[in-house]
Amino acid sequence: AVETIWKLTFAIPAKIGFSFKMMSISKSFMASRVEVSSLLQVDNIILFEGNNLVKAPNGILVLDDSKLLIVDWAGDLLEGDLVSQDIKKLGKGFEGGDGLAINNDTIYISSWTKGTIYSFKNGVTKVIADGFEAAADIALVRDNKVLAVPDMKAGTVTFINI
Repeated sequence: AVETIWKLTFAIPAKIGFSFKMMSISKSFMASRVEVSSLLQVDNIILFEGNNLVKAPNGILVLDDSKLLIVDWAGDLLEGDLVSQDIKKLGKGFEGGDGLAINNDTIYISSWTKGTIYSFKNGVTKVIADGFEAAADIALVRDNKVLAVPDMKAGTVTFINI
């Protein structure tokens, strides 16, 4: 059985072909898979099961009708195709990866264990902020010009101009 650690609810576009619109995604470090459960039905859809690239999915971000970004707790940045179930590795070095945000072609990644915020664009990784005790999920605000970073252990939220 998959233990639900957290849930993210969103509307799946009809192009993917699922018969329901509202879904929740749960993660399991032990199962090394992403599970999508219908809020309207009891059935589950398991994504990327058995793919060796997905070790411990943590942060996720829906990109478009069929793509999902995943930052793996083991440190890999992955892109999953929700239709074909293909996974491609975009980058590495994000151990303790927690949050994801994207603005244009730049992906922002937080590391909970390293207390670091990275930018990733065209295969190049840069540290844009560090020194957090535990940088958690992140979000873009103010027309995607500011990155909000909660620091769970410090009990703070930091806003970074990007």
